[in-house]
Amino acid sequence: MPAPNRKTVRMLQRNCSLIPLLAALVTARAATERPLSLHPDNPHYFLKPDNSVIKGGLPNHAHARALVEPGKQYAIYIFGGTQANLELDIPAGTYRVQWLHPSTGQAEKLERLKHPGGPVTLPSPAYTPDLALTLRRERR
Repeated sequence: MPAPNRKTVRMLQRNCSLIPLLAALVTARAATERPLSLHPDNPHYFLKPDNSVIKGGLPNHAHARALVEPGKQYAIYIFGGTQANLELDIPAGTYRVQWLHPSTGQAEKLERLKHPGGPVTLPSPAYTPDLALTLRRERR
């Protein structure tokens, strides 16, 4: 699939801020050959737009959007730059953290984050032009 041109990307950023994030999730899901379903049985069904979880750490001229199920799961899409030190504010818990490259569907190493709650900084891998992050709280 060809990459979208800059004009299309800008239009999506201004008018459809969730489309790039959903595209990243669909692309990453396609890489695992499991379709993304918008059904209550799918964990992504409960995500709602909420950029307030993002506190900073973006490169100059970069944009980020978040879909959130507070305290349970977070999906963040970053467009612009080549590396971020993403600052988030999330509740206490143990999370599975994974960075995804939307253009290729390639996933970086899955990591565990034991977090006491509050601000956390997550350094991203190198990317261009975009990157997605998923955080899922582990069940107790």
